[in-house]
Amino acid sequence: MLIKILGALIIILSLGFLGQKLANILLQQKQALKNAQQGLQALATAIDYSLVPLPQALAEAGNQAGGSVGVCFYQTSKKLTSGLGLTAQEAWQETLLAEKNNLPLNQEDWEILQSCGVGLGLSHREDQLKRLALAKEKLAKRESEAAERSANMGKIYKSMGWGCGLIVALLWF
Repeated sequence: MLIKILGALIIILSLGFLGQKLANILLQQKQALKNAQQGLQALATAIDYSLVPLPQALAEAGNQAGGSVGVCFYQTSKKLTSGLGLTAQEAWQETLLAEKNNLPLNQEDWEILQSCGVGLGLSHREDQLKRLALAKEKLAKRESEAAERSANMGKIYKSMGWGCGLIVALLWF
């Protein structure tokens, strides 16, 4: 009997924590989108006002963004200064591909981030700023959608995890 109770407790806790983990993934996506917006804003500010070299602007944007998104900005900066002869767009694309598994973003989010690299460092300053502002607006929309999804689906995942755990444990007895 004690083994059955222990098994039921393990099932309840496992499924409950699974629901918590799924809800946490939604929160991480929202935070990553917010960090990306902060990084793009910092990059746009550096391009517009500071007039610093692009690798330095990307490094500053990485510091401002923080988290795993900040790593993308920072790694792009490192690739540009490594002497490999990459354009900013190529370095950005390579970095995004390398960091894809470390960020909780879906395909639409990735497409927006990839579009940020188009013309980066090659086009006129105003064009770069327009592209960054457009990407930031799209990310803001995606963040609000992610916040809504997190609020609604997060509760469902948590409740379903604990509920399914209880149902499976009760059926086991």
